[in-house]
Amino acid sequence: MRRGFVALLSAVFIVSLLVPSGAWARRIFANGSVTFTLSPPGTLTNQLVVTAVETNIDAGGGENAVVSTTLPLAGGIYTVPFFVNKETTSAVLRDLDTVFFIVNASDTFQFPVLTVRNQSGAVVATVEVVGGIAPRGTRTVRLSDVLP
Repeated sequence: MRRGFVALLSAVFIVSLLVPSGAWARRIFANGSVTFTLSPPGTLTNQLVVTAVETNIDAGGGENAVVSTTLPLAGGIYTVPFFVNKETTSAVLRDLDTVFFIVNASDTFQFPVLTVRNQSGAVVATVEVVGGIAPRGTRTVRLSDVLP
């Protein structure tokens, strides 16, 4: 019994040495746009304030904000472009991600829905912020966690 276990464990270690470390990694690369709406469907006028922040990983492994956009834009537009190029298993130098800070500016619970579209406009993911956002509350959504 003991010899069988040692042989199996040795085989697993040898196989893990033969497989390149990049084979275990998962990289997300996507760009397009994200549109914010409400659930149940309703007119989104000024209930939410959204800040979209592009982040990157620096040489020290820290996360830095690169670009920031605040929504709504003129005319009540709640659509923003995004870019993600990120390794999901660990922080890698020059990883890019988009983080949304969503603030409920109203006195009632709001249930925002993010519709993520790729470059050609096809819907890639639709995500409702779980549990909604409390009145005057804030939620953070990291786009690399949302993308399939």
